[in-house]
Amino acid sequence: MIMHNSKRHAGIVCAEKIKICIKNNLTLYKRHDIFLKYVENKAEFHSHLSAYNAAQVDISQQADLQRSGNAQR
Repeated sequence: MIMHNSKRHAGIVCAEKIKICIKNNLTLYKRHDIFLKYVENKAEFHSHLSAYNAAQVDISQQADLQRSGNAQR
């Protein structure tokens, strides 16, 4: 009888450890998912920022060309 109870206790402890392991894995997965979304958002932000900066450079170059063209006249 004592052997039976200790096996039952060991089974309960093992089941609890498995639950904790699954919970930890799900938590890590959720953190990883959140991190990936952060990275994707950051990459999208930098993509938009690069496009904006390129447009600003283009506008600045056009303005410089226009000024130099007006100065030559």
